[in-house]
Amino acid sequence: MSYSSHDVSGYRFGFFQVDLGSSRLLRKGVAVKLQEQPFRLLLVLLENVGEVVTRDDLRQRLWPQNTFVEFDNSLSVAVRKLRDALGDDADNPRFVETVPRRGYRFLGPVSRVEAEPAANPAPLPEPVTPPVEAARPVIVSPAGRGASRRWWVVGAIAALVLAGITIIYGRSWGSAPLLSPTDPLVLADFENTTGDVQFDRALEQALRVKLLESPYFNIVSESRIRTALQEKGRPVDLHLSSEVIREVCPAVNARAFLAGAISASREGYELRLQARECHNGRVLATEDALAANPNEVLPVLGRVTDMLRAELGESKSSVEHFGTPMVQATTSSLAALKAFSMGEALRAQGKDFETISFYRMAADLDPRFALAYARLGTIYANAQESQLASQYFSRAFDLRDHTTEHERLVLTTDYYGSVTRELDKEVQAYEIWRQLYPNDIAAANDLADTLIALGQPEKAVEPARDALRINPANGFPYQTLAQAYQRSGRLAEAKSVYQEAVTRKLDGLLLHITRYHIAFAENDSAEMERQMAWARGNQREGEMLDTAAMSALAQGQTQQAHQLLRRARDIAQRSGLQEYAALVILDDAQFSAELGQHSKARSDVADALQLAPHSVNVQAWSAWVLARTGDLRRSEELSAPVARALPLDTITNHVLLPTIRALGRLQKKDPAGAIQELEVVRPYDLCRATELAPIYYRGLAYLELRQPKEAAEEFQRLLRHSAVRPNSPYISLSQLGLARAQHSAGNSGEARQSYQTFLTQWQGADRDLALLTEARAESARLSTRDNTVKSAAVRNPQ
Repeated sequence: MSYSSHDVSGYRFGFFQVDLGSSRLLRKGVAVKLQEQPFRLLLVLLENVGEVVTRDDLRQRLWPQNTFVEFDNSLSVAVRKLRDALGDDADNPRFVETVPRRGYRFLGPVSRVEAEPAANPAPLPEPVTPPVEAARPVIVSPAGRGASRRWWVVGAIAALVLAGITIIYGRSWGSAPLLSPTDPLVLADFENTTGDVQFDRALEQALRVKLLESPYFNIVSESRIRTALQEKGRPVDLHLSSEVIREVCPAVNARAFLAGAISASREGYELRLQARECHNGRVLATEDALAANPNEVLPVLGRVTDMLRAELGESKSSVEHFGTPMVQATTSSLAALKAFSMGEALRAQGKDFETISFYRMAADLDPRFALAYARLGTIYANAQESQLASQYFSRAFDLRDHTTEHERLVLTTDYYGSVTRELDKEVQAYEIWRQLYPNDIAAANDLADTLIALGQPEKAVEPARDALRINPANGFPYQTLAQAYQRSGRLAEAKSVYQEAVTRKLDGLLLHITRYHIAFAENDSAEMERQMAWARGNQREGEMLDTAAMSALAQGQTQQAHQLLRRARDIAQRSGLQEYAALVILDDAQFSAELGQHSKARSDVADALQLAPHSVNVQAWSAWVLARTGDLRRSEELSAPVARALPLDTITNHVLLPTIRALGRLQKKDPAGAIQELEVVRPYDLCRATELAPIYYRGLAYLELRQPKEAAEEFQRLLRHSAVRPNSPYISLSQLGLARAQHSAGNSGEARQSYQTFLTQWQGADRDLALLTEARAESARLSTRDNTVKSAAVRNPQ
């Protein structure tokens, strides 16, 4: 039977089109099975779009021969079949609305297709916007370690930046998008009624990875959802059913949520993805599919996810470009995905160390599971276990082809940041990541953190603010923004960020360390003690103890510092963090060397090397300390393997090694050579690794060159930037250096004031420190000399 008219050959609505010539309903050009009577019902509704078609009208047009009883049953069956074909919901209709006691209405918009002059018009073609190709980074597989392992993306990054990274957000299906890129979308847990526990948590994790590849959607993080639950007094590990998600939606400002379901049938496993509006539960889009067996579930879920992305508003070209198959995006092993998902659940609750066993299990079950290795790398990097972090990040990077475009960017930044340590390339990768994924909090927050590491806190403020805008319920942006403000000298703004995080219960250890630094800068001992009390019992308490030890050293209280550092080292060792424990020992050694306690410093170096003999970080800082003590032979022996192991490392090659060489030059009485080495470091003077030390050494070198003006400029520059690390011992040491430079330049009044400032800073210092004795003697001689000059002036007035 054929339906046609002289002026209309079909209709279009949503993803559907009706071809009157062939009497077919098509979805994206693919025929949808629909019996004759539901099809005729659809035509009547389309002819009267937006108007109520009464039950009497429908009976007269479609069932004139039926009795009322037969008609009621036939109409109900036809409406149900039509809704099934359209993926519609009677309670929250998109197309066919029931008007109680009257009839039915078709909800628009609907466009009519004009009839072609030909007698037998062809099926309506689907309108497709010509795809705009987005440049993709070219990934070169690494052949081995060192420079040959690098992924050279600089050219690709430059091309993408110049091209503006054009990603198509407009739909190619010809109607308005159901969701926009700014609409937050929440993922519910899958409803698994198969009785097979291997699907629990695994499917929603795979779905999350797949959706995160899309630059179109603004996916609310699981950690943000769990935080919202906690604020409502609900269990943080609660199953995220559709009902729970709708309850949480207002707290995370979500527009819609996506729920998945899997059930068993005779034919296999039935999968459904359904997007609904948060405020009323109205169905936005539904996709159904069938997997023949468990091994087909992930591939089928991936295809269904791509179909839903297009239905919700993402352009066809974007879906195709960012369309990594799900098995490639994650793993083909459901068991590995299940273990990984259990780790992710704990990670969303802030339990980093507790996730390690699950990620390791995932990697053991599938040795090609890139994301599992990447997570392990992140955990160990956060714990300052750089050697382990580098191993896991390297493995993840080698497997980067087994994941999505989004995760490849993650793995690339991890590789540049923790393996080759090329921070300039890491920054470039983050910038392209931000442009491709403007709603990704990790890209913005981690870019800010890298800029802080490079010594550019002012530049870090903008991406840190953006990260907070993207997800104000995530604790990391508060830590990063507070640190950027603090290191830029904007202490009031840093305190405001801290207070907001505390109010929201999003305060982590690093945020409290930042608040401690501010308290030290403001001489607020009560606040410092509050921060110490907060950290007691924390798994990372050692980092707060290390911070307190630096504060003690900044005031010349070496015995107290030694005790605090010993406690920090013990906590690290109990946690199995040998490398961090060694670095704590070297913190102690570094300032023992500065104070002339060379024997103790060398003994500490030996202990640190015994704890972590293969750590390049430990070797580098050991070489630094030994150079300061004058053991240049051993310093050079340790520096050489560091240079070989990290030939591309920004901080190692532009900061640490030049500074070590400069210290050697000072020991050899070659201050001009030391200054030459330290000029390489100048762009990184404010970097996080050295906390102002190179500026101090430059000042010492100028003093030895008998250039007090230049020396004073260096010391004053360090003091102007004291907010970078308010409790750095180099601040008080620079105050003393400034006094000596001013004295040498003949500015006795300024020198006397600088000496007094230093002695005030060290008023609680250990009495037996040689440096303190020297400073007091110099200050006293200056005062005696000034008094002598004044007396002479009184006796011999001109």
